[in-house]
Amino acid sequence: MAERDWYDWHAPYSDPSSGLSLRLSWVQARIRAALDEAPPGPIRLISMCAGQGHDVLGALPDHPRRGDVTARLVELDPRNTEAARRLAARSGLGNVEIITGDAALTSQYADLAPADVVLACGMFGNMTDANVERVISYCTQLCAAGGTVIWTRARSRFEPDGPAPVPQACAWFEERGFERVWVSDPGYEPCCGAHRFTAAPAPLEPGATMFTFRPFRAPGRGPADVMPGHVGVPRCGLSAGRWAPALARVVALDPGGELAPGLGAEAQAPVVRVLAVAHEDAARRGHLDALAAAAAAVARLPPAQGAVSGHRF
Repeated sequence: MAERDWYDWHAPYSDPSSGLSLRLSWVQARIRAALDEAPPGPIRLISMCAGQGHDVLGALPDHPRRGDVTARLVELDPRNTEAARRLAARSGLGNVEIITGDAALTSQYADLAPADVVLACGMFGNMTDANVERVISYCTQLCAAGGTVIWTRARSRFEPDGPAPVPQACAWFEERGFERVWVSDPGYEPCCGAHRFTAAPAPLEPGATMFTFRPFRAPGRGPADVMPGHVGVPRCGLSAGRWAPALARVVALDPGGELAPGLGAEAQAPVVRVLAVAHEDAARRGHLDALAAAAAAVARLPPAQGAVSGHRF
């Protein structure tokens, strides 16, 4: 299995029109709101799978409570943690600790949990439903009473069966003593949510692994499994002549890897949502499962939806 390049994954943040940039603005707003609402005194913040820390490091520098915050950002990719350290240093955020390590391990948070703000952003879309539910269960140990969990999840799913991801995540939080504070506009594919913990936290389980990410397949199956002339592209029911424009549609929908805010109307069409979510793996990572999902969705498109950005098929 090949791993996604999590450093390159951050590239769409530089495009203010991308879905990632839109989602980032929501996450930063919820961090600021959680800090505004925190009682006087020290504030503890933890961020799992923190990437380059754009959310925390973007929200803290100009916030009046920045001096009250002790934050820990945990991220496995050393290139991302190095980028986060540079950004924290430029912003004078000596109270933000950036750890290169496995964010799934409870041991990373033992001395900070339960925290007043917990970030689970950029995680749920890379997990099975069972892992998402497991992380939410651990949030009852990571989050202090009255604290806030800020989370993200795309609204679409690749799997043919199963509940809609965002309502299901909300239900799992609310079954465990969290109350819904805010969920982003359903007209957009990326989603951000915030839930406040109303119960007493359980002791943090020592030495536990809270989640694993879904594996990604490397391109390059055998010749019998690929489309003619397209190395690594699985057979998905599309002719060779329709394969290239199928991917062109995905790219046209969202070159940043997530549905851009300007496509709100089309986002309501399930097949278009599948294509948009599939793009990052299909066009940039060669994820075979996502390629198959994109191709199958294009094959089901009615003629009226066949034209986007000049591409017809």
